[in-house]
Amino acid sequence: MASTRWMCAECDGISKAAYRKNECTAVKRRKVLADPSAYLDDMFDERRLPDAIRQKLPANGSHPLPYARLVIDAEWRDQSNPNKPSPFKDTFVNRRNNGVIAELLTPGVESPGKDWSDFYLSYGVADLLRQNVGSELTPLGTLKDDTAVEVANQPLLEGHSFAFPVPLPSEFGEPVDHIKAFKLAREGAGRGSADAAVAAAAMAWQGQGTTVDKNQAMRWYRFAADRGNVESARWIGNQYLAGTEVPRDESLGLHYLTLATNAGDSASSVSLGGYLTEHHQSLAGKTGVEWLEAAAARRVPAAYGALGYTYARGIAGKQDTGVALNWFSQGAQLGDPASQAWLCSAYSNGNPSMQRRPDYAARWCQAAARSGNVMAMKVLADKGSDIANDTNRVYWQWKVANQGDAKYQSMLGDSYDLGEGVSSDLSAATYWFRRAAEQGNASAQTSLAWHLFTGLGGRVDEYEAFTWASKAAPADVEAQRMVGVAYAYGRGVERDAEAGRVRLGKAMAAGDDWQPAISLRCTKSARSRRVTPHR
Repeated sequence: MASTRWMCAECDGISKAAYRKNECTAVKRRKVLADPSAYLDDMFDERRLPDAIRQKLPANGSHPLPYARLVIDAEWRDQSNPNKPSPFKDTFVNRRNNGVIAELLTPGVESPGKDWSDFYLSYGVADLLRQNVGSELTPLGTLKDDTAVEVANQPLLEGHSFAFPVPLPSEFGEPVDHIKAFKLAREGAGRGSADAAVAAAAMAWQGQGTTVDKNQAMRWYRFAADRGNVESARWIGNQYLAGTEVPRDESLGLHYLTLATNAGDSASSVSLGGYLTEHHQSLAGKTGVEWLEAAAARRVPAAYGALGYTYARGIAGKQDTGVALNWFSQGAQLGDPASQAWLCSAYSNGNPSMQRRPDYAARWCQAAARSGNVMAMKVLADKGSDIANDTNRVYWQWKVANQGDAKYQSMLGDSYDLGEGVSSDLSAATYWFRRAAEQGNASAQTSLAWHLFTGLGGRVDEYEAFTWASKAAPADVEAQRMVGVAYAYGRGVERDAEAGRVRLGKAMAAGDDWQPAISLRCTKSARSRRVTPHR
């Protein structure tokens, strides 16, 4: 049985310790990874195996390393009967938070049979990187265990390099363990894997599984970029040019953006052209506009938006709204959210050279907002705009508010408070007012204070209400009035008639027409929040 073997017949029965010491000449000859100890215990958890498989393990406690490391990702399709079961009778999949290990044991049939037209096998190293190569191995289904394992391992034995998208720890069935994930990624990076370096860099940058170390993260990103990882080249190029998280280095930034651009990365070509245009520089004999035009010639959507912005703002020389509109229109048709957002704003507001067109604005605002453009979302969410109806407006208020924008959290609270575009829900209104108030939004603080003073939303707490009103008072006349009334009547604070008169006087001086003889009670007239108190 192949599960009693290590990597070949010569290694049969070798102890785990001997293997880790690299004392097996066959292993050396076959160029398997030099340090399996980092993976064996993590990747092959004997306790997770079904009893039927565990019984087949060597009695001496050694593990069948080929099975521990072999990633089998098999897809079989029977053209005549898609529901026909797998040709293998015993396939065990061990799902881990850092990859999938499949234990391919014995073929259930001598041959897949004539109905099995396609059988694909991916194989490689089962570690955090899920380094993987693929090959069509139709004959594998006819092979016995030993030969099947040898065929599957052949790329490893020949010293192939492996590349595969790096999955960070996620939903593969085990609790996320960032510390273990970082350890594996770091070890992979130390062995020269660019994919591992990217994983380790991302975790070091964010402080996942390790302390934040942006200098080390940049070294790993550069290591990956220098070995052809385009995403890393683009990322560090932008970081060096921005200089916000790492020391600014224009030379390195342009170098890596050029590296990624020359590798065919569209986003890098736009970043490079935009930077050169804004800083009135040339590179390789081309101006920034020429770099952008070259990207537009390849129909890179974002390049059209960048060119439109260049002419709209006159960055490259003369401002030309007509030329800008042409570039933005082409970019919008190609699906560039920035171009769509510019048309959204332009048609929404109008200008001397462009007629206001709410219908056009609605079309492009919706398109840009659906692509995640926050500016377009805000145009649709703003009150008083005729670009969206009330229901649609509330939806976009929620989308922006849910991203943490305090202004739109307060605005959404108003919509729930007044039942505009959504059924009135004072509890929901209070929730959104509180989220915005905690971020310092004065309007929301005033609204929350009113809800707590009056019990709108289900709870009266005059002391907390007074606290919120006091925070908002310097910026909000209604809050100033509430503080004055609270002092005058001793609500949420010790009664102090003089302090009340002072506060109410400030409110009136700021334009509030409330009369001191009015008591602090709520009747729901035009607004349920911050309603002007009635006699």
